Amino acid sequence: PENILQLFRTPLDTGIGAFNFSTGQQFTYESDLQSFEVNAKIARRLGRDRMVLKPDGHWERQCDPGKTPTFLAGFRTIHITEDFSFTAQRRQITVDDIRGGPVVPINLPAADGRYDIDTENRLFGIQLGAELHNQHCNFSWGVRGKVGGYANFAEQSTAVRVTDPFVEVFESSRDESATDTQLALGIELGLVGTYQIRPNLAFRCVYDFMFLQGLALA
Repeated sequence: PENILQLFRTPLDTGIGAFNFSTGQQFTYESDLQSFEVNAKIARRLGRDRMVLKPDGHWERQCDPGKTPTFLAGFRTIHITEDFSFTAQRRQITVDDIRGGPVVPINLPAADGRYDIDTENRLFGIQLGAELHNQHCNFSWGVRGKVGGYANFAEQSTAVRVTDPFVEVFESSRDESATDTQLALGIELGLVGTYQIRPNLAFRCVYDFMFLQGLALA
């Protein structure tokens, strides 16, 4: 027989069974983010290109590098969902109970438990932002930032399913849900690099960091 203290245990109440003194546990977590925004921009353009006469007598068009600041304001909606699933299993097993007193063999029957949490956040609000690009003839690099205030329509649902003949309640289930509307803050920072391959073709690389406060999490 195995030692009962070698089995998996959790902070969950031992009365719901399956999750405590289990032989196997696993969890999965999934998150999805979708964002849509419409902005009005005020931007500074580069200076006029120059025509330069080369020593060989040919004229060449040259750009005028410089910095191009941009200011923006607009509407944004963000949709975020999270799914968390925690499962536990116990095969039929005999263990030695050494939690106190003499060693007592215990026959633990097979058990299964599942704990699911799903959340959904729908954010609607306005944002302000700015960009600053250092523009050269065929490439540019820069930074951008946005900050927004949103109304978050949040939902959360929880489902628990347990089958464990070892506990007093052989089968137990619980379904709970909640909704709330609260204010949320969003901050986004990004680094941008662009290389102009042809006049109508460019390669762009962007790294974005987003901080969102006031969400319902799984």
